[in-house]
Amino acid sequence: MQANLADRANNKPLIRVNALTKYFSLKQTWWQQRRQWLQAVHKVTLTIHRGEVFGLVGESGCGKSTFGFLLLRLLQPTSGEIFLGENDIASWSQSALRPLRKRLQLIFQDPYASLNGRMSVGSILGEVLKIHNITLPEQRQQRVAELLETVGLPANVASKYPHEFSGGQRQRIGIARALAAEPEFIVADEPVSALDVSIQAQIVNLLKDLQQRLQLTYLFISHDLDLVEFVCDRVGIMYLGRLLEVLPAKELHNRAQHPYSKALIAAIPQLQAQQPAAKLLLEGDLPSAVAPPSGCVFHTRCPIAQPSCRQQVPKLRRLDSEHEVACDLV
Repeated sequence: MQANLADRANNKPLIRVNALTKYFSLKQTWWQQRRQWLQAVHKVTLTIHRGEVFGLVGESGCGKSTFGFLLLRLLQPTSGEIFLGENDIASWSQSALRPLRKRLQLIFQDPYASLNGRMSVGSILGEVLKIHNITLPEQRQQRVAELLETVGLPANVASKYPHEFSGGQRQRIGIARALAAEPEFIVADEPVSALDVSIQAQIVNLLKDLQQRLQLTYLFISHDLDLVEFVCDRVGIMYLGRLLEVLPAKELHNRAQHPYSKALIAAIPQLQAQQPAAKLLLEGDLPSAVAPPSGCVFHTRCPIAQPSCRQQVPKLRRLDSEHEVACDLV
């Protein structure tokens, strides 16, 4: 699955975002002097190349899923650019986006909640084919059978309903639904976190096989660093809606430079006891995204923070061809 560096350098990015920002307005109460805004995603800039699997990791609430929804234009950005190929779709209307919808698909975190329990599997998949006018009506049943077989399910389950399947089987149906639109780009929003450990490996291997066979591009959102290292080509580390580091996934454990990245790696449970000095534990509480710290947003929990970190906002700077970090102290 690992994309070739030379190939990525020669190909134009499929997805390119520049200073992408999303603020949510909070409900104003009578005692507040002014409206408050939750800074879910703040000025994120990155590229995702064709055929690449880009991983996005961070603590819960850091803005990973919101970022994925922005790329799919399920949310309207507050500001910034989202290029799909050569087109900046950040400000496109819903009617203008409609022809592009089948190119951008989503695999949900919860396979049960994302499927309509009143529709059979065949109807769920057939609806995608109908809406996007992908096949003729008389060909839909055959195409549904092909999609089910593609994700490892027998064609005869098309008449069954979501509650009749296990969690892993439901996630396979969710993957088949995403594939039904014949997309170029898929956001996989923690696709295995709701599954049993014994099933997770099967779904991950299925996603890897489909990516190679169908030449798909993924944004793979997860909080499992070991899984991201196994699945992805590159990985981005998010904190309070900011992108703090980008590097090759296979080098995550050995070459991560940002203190937050190192703290996430140190927090991975180990089977063997480690010396206390080997652990880099975060202190203090996660700041509020409504009122993030000034300067570097991580300075309130950073073990190497300096007084200058409270005033200066570090920018992503390039350490080498594929490694960027937003820290002035490394």
